[in-house]
Amino acid sequence: MQPLADDETQLNVDGATLPGLRGLRDLLRQRRGVWVVLANIGWLWADSVVLFVASSAAGIIVARALGPADYGLLGYATGFMGLFVPLAGLGLMDLAIRDLVASKVPAERILGTTFALQAAGALLAVVLAWACGLALRDDPLTRRVTLITCLSMLATPLNVPAYWFAARVRSKYAVWARDGALLVGTVLRGALALSGASVIAFAWLAVVQALLAGLALLALSRGRLPSLRTWTASLSEAGRMLREAWPLLAAGLAVALYMKIDLVMLGQLAGPDEVGQYTAAVRLSELWHVVPVAISLSVFPALVRARHRQAHDSDGAPWMQAFYDLMAGLGYLIAVPVSLLGVPVARLVYGQQYAASGPVLVVHIWTFLFVCLGLARGRWLVAANLNRLLLYTSLIGAAVNVGLNLLLIPRFGAQGAAWATVASQTAANYGACLVWPQLREAWAQMTRALLLPVRLRSAWRGAKAVWRSAA
Repeated sequence: MQPLADDETQLNVDGATLPGLRGLRDLLRQRRGVWVVLANIGWLWADSVVLFVASSAAGIIVARALGPADYGLLGYATGFMGLFVPLAGLGLMDLAIRDLVASKVPAERILGTTFALQAAGALLAVVLAWACGLALRDDPLTRRVTLITCLSMLATPLNVPAYWFAARVRSKYAVWARDGALLVGTVLRGALALSGASVIAFAWLAVVQALLAGLALLALSRGRLPSLRTWTASLSEAGRMLREAWPLLAAGLAVALYMKIDLVMLGQLAGPDEVGQYTAAVRLSELWHVVPVAISLSVFPALVRARHRQAHDSDGAPWMQAFYDLMAGLGYLIAVPVSLLGVPVARLVYGQQYAASGPVLVVHIWTFLFVCLGLARGRWLVAANLNRLLLYTSLIGAAVNVGLNLLLIPRFGAQGAAWATVASQTAANYGACLVWPQLREAWAQMTRALLLPVRLRSAWRGAKAVWRSAA
């Protein structure tokens, strides 16, 4: 073997040509962007594992401690709050990340304006949630738990530093803050369960955990992003951001409607026991959602840069096809085994008193497949500045879910709500693409992705080609 010289770009070893040190450096530089994305996904994947384990433990602890009726009450309150969460965020997350990646506006102004807008949005969301909560239910305990749970939204603006880390593909700091608060919350839930605490105490703990996560993120941000003292809120920038974000806000409200309205409608039409069974199943189903969110969030800055360089028009189709294939593969990887094992798993996890949640889980887990595809399509729509189409497709999903819930819940209870949710996810993230010409190509790509089990070889070739292009 020849000695390795620093200035050699290639090295001959036993007849094989390998890169020298300089060649290796060039290769690593070329692939640095890809490895940064993969490292960020790794951190978010680790976050997903921690979130999965801790949330599973917390859910099991709370469900067993409270029983179906009180657990259903807590699920009703969480679902009710979920209808207003998008209003607290004002649809600014993806917009802020996009601007921090590609905009010439100073980062301090983007961060400060986003923080001010979300602080106002969070306060408005809490006030509206309280007003609606007082009007919906006469039961004092339900009303009290709902009003306490909604206070969690006040922590929304504390999450703004996470947008900076996402734009820089350095989400590990947000992971540390969120997971630390989650682990503390899980331990405290165990203590509350052992002490026989009431559902009110568990509601307050959710508020404490949200605030703890936000404060921890602010503490970890010191020295890693522009100082909070330099953040400035601009009226002109706020007006621009709100004008661009309103379709995302409306889409978020529509998504919240078809993702959370089933819990509220079950509470109104079927009672707390059905809500408890449904909440137990949905918790096991939606635990997996953090994984595709992590992947799509890590890929999003690269997609924004591609659009900013106008490179997406030339090579975006194979890139997006590989993205859809990845997300569909993830969807099948989770949905198939959970649907086969859902009934015994639910009984094992929650106990015999939650036996009815198993069949609900078997149905509801198939929302995961279309959530994966919808996240990929949603990031592309934001990067392409097609925010209004995201709104319109979300409204279709909301209409389908509310209509089917009214038809199915009175007859089938929690399982009817699960079927309605699967149908609404399919309609919003896949079927609605046929309505608008700009989304026909996305529909074709998602159709190919849904056929992934019979086209694994071509999908693998496409993924390799995208990797080489990204490198």
